[in-house]
Amino acid sequence: MIPSALLRQSLTIRPRAGEGANGPLYGDPVAYAARIEPKRRQVRDAAGGVVISDAVAWLRPGAAVAVGDQAIVFSRTLAVLAVAEVQGVRRTEFLEVTIGESGGAGGPR
Repeated sequence: MIPSALLRQSLTIRPRAGEGANGPLYGDPVAYAARIEPKRRQVRDAAGGVVISDAVAWLRPGAAVAVGDQAIVFSRTLAVLAVAEVQGVRRTEFLEVTIGESGGAGGPR
């Protein structure tokens, strides 16, 4: 498990609750202790396209985070682009959450 001393920042997640007439609907925000690093990296989205992430966050394994949720970090509202469980010898050690703009790579921001 990731040590508490490393989780000095906060990542706020608004879970995607479905689709409405004007676009996606999101639930109430939930804050998680996290370690967040600004990091640009290429990630494949759900449609198979390539997007560029703005940051990576590491959270405890019990955090309820899914691709498509909203992430509020550094006073910006971004999209959760990818979630990976990092496995240790006996259990999931932490979640690696990649966040960024939901638009395609190389496009205007």
